[in-house]
Amino acid sequence: MNSEGSFEREVPQKISPGAESAEAFLDLEYLRLPKGFHVRDANYLQTFSEILAQLRHSASLAGLETVMLPSLGYASTFIRGAETTGDKTFDFEDRKGRRLMLSPDSTPAIFRWYLENYSNNQAVDVAWFAPLFRYRNFQNRGFHQFGFAYLNRPGQQPGGLDWPLIEASNLLVNLIQSSTGIEVTAEICCPGKIKDIVNAAIGEPILSKMVLRNLQKAKSTEEKIKLVTETLPAGEQREALAGIFSGNLTPVNKLHEQCYQEMHEFGSKLTDCAKYQCNPGNLHSSEIISGLGIAFKTLDGCIIGDGGRYDIYGETFDPKIHSVISVCSGVEALYRSANSLPKLYNSLLSLVVFSEFTEDAHNIARQVRESGISTRIMSVDGTLKKTIREASKNSKYIFVYGSKEKETGEVELVISSTHTKNRVTLENLPGLIMELEKA
Repeated sequence: MNSEGSFEREVPQKISPGAESAEAFLDLEYLRLPKGFHVRDANYLQTFSEILAQLRHSASLAGLETVMLPSLGYASTFIRGAETTGDKTFDFEDRKGRRLMLSPDSTPAIFRWYLENYSNNQAVDVAWFAPLFRYRNFQNRGFHQFGFAYLNRPGQQPGGLDWPLIEASNLLVNLIQSSTGIEVTAEICCPGKIKDIVNAAIGEPILSKMVLRNLQKAKSTEEKIKLVTETLPAGEQREALAGIFSGNLTPVNKLHEQCYQEMHEFGSKLTDCAKYQCNPGNLHSSEIISGLGIAFKTLDGCIIGDGGRYDIYGETFDPKIHSVISVCSGVEALYRSANSLPKLYNSLLSLVVFSEFTEDAHNIARQVRESGISTRIMSVDGTLKKTIREASKNSKYIFVYGSKEKETGEVELVISSTHTKNRVTLENLPGLIMELEKA
């Protein structure tokens, strides 16, 4: 589950030491964030809150528990079952010499939560949210994942559809589309089937694992086919894998046909996806996926989530976990991939006031706020033109209040983006703003 999603637009500003000494440069460290960490803006916070609200809503409708996983854990949690941490981690020792990690992966954290709270192989479905940290993601080292996990559900029947994975996938796709408006496509792969074929052909677990690792590293179709041809004995398995990796849509034998049939039947049940495609040659996360794998993408191909069945990973982590389905996405990935986000303002309305009318302005602002309209008071600083220009950056609507407005009881409401002007009484001001918002 690797939906980290870097957010390139928020590369932190570098302060160059120039001709200054390195010591002087270090003195400015308090003005900088560590690389890959960012202060987020109002658009990000809205996306974040929409996703959290929709996650809770989806969990409630589907009868799932909801948890927020902690950001810290013992290193043994994250390296148990599958050593996939590699160069991901922020790790350190506590005062007692125990090795800790900022959480780099959600899956082992979910396993830990389950084992802490449940026994007797109880089936549990959960919606989860997790802050994660990966050192190697140099543009976005701190990020947030969310998703759905089904633990110890009855296993997939041989030859049958993986309904728990279908259900979790549809829940995630619906959540993404409801909270961000992004249309989602699915790319389905079958790393579990490929592992079964390699294991059957070689019969030696250590050698099979090495072949799978090399297949995962291979950068081209030609490399994969060459590797299969040179390392697997002649027979049905080698023939099937050569056909799978070549992208041959015409099955060359029964194994090849079963692989495609399973993927297409699964894809046809992803009812909320705009479309799906099969890519059996994709071995992403093959070291931990047991059955089908799935990548969730935008219409233009950006990956915004993934998931699959992780039964062997779960059993290796702890024998009490014998069945695992998990799918996830990331807040940063979705924020980056959103086609268009409306400009968010710090306040809906700015009231620009001359200092001698400050008390009047506060009374007006209080009355407007009672209608649910966020209102900011800005005293004229320098010139009126400069203050209005600053107000337009932070508010959707603006009006100036001075002696003329006090005398007539009317103001000129200006829309910041278009400079359109509307004359209105102070009494009718809230109503006009609400009408403009509806329009």
